[in-house]
Amino acid sequence: MFFLLDIQANESEYTLPLVIQGLGAGMLMTPTIVFAIAAVPHRLGTTAAGVCLFVRCLGFMVSIALINFFELFSKSKHYNIFQEQVSRTNLVATQTVVKQTHIFTAKGIKNAQAGKLAHQLIIHSANTQGQVRFIMDYYQSIVLCYSLRSRSLRFYLISTKRFFTCGPISRLHFKQKAAG
Repeated sequence: MFFLLDIQANESEYTLPLVIQGLGAGMLMTPTIVFAIAAVPHRLGTTAAGVCLFVRCLGFMVSIALINFFELFSKSKHYNIFQEQVSRTNLVATQTVVKQTHIFTAKGIKNAQAGKLAHQLIIHSANTQGQVRFIMDYYQSIVLCYSLRSRSLRFYLISTKRFFTCGPISRLHFKQKAAG
């Protein structure tokens, strides 16, 4: 998804990555609930399923709240950075404003109003760039969190020697121990 980010995107480019992301989330949620139900006594199965669904919904709500908070924070940060870059002394910005002003005046808009519209286009571009930069920062932070989490989980499994505590390999190991 990170490499698909652009100022103007074609929605068909996002279909396959979003389908894969949805399938991944769906394949993760069902085994989690089944594991929770199987890990508790039969009489607590419905409670375990309810707790799993509650935690899942709570996680979604908290993640939406955090995304909105960091979006506002990050967009304003990137917007301020772009505003600093786009100043009257910036030759490219000045040429863009002049070019857009000429385009607007050629369409019959008064010169003063055309200048204001050209400046609004620059501000709109800074807002768009701020949004794109926020999304890029978001995906980078998600990758960082997942990589740190997987490393800490791997370290925990290695340090506690819990690699073969479940599954067919451990059953075979336990059967061989019992027989031998």
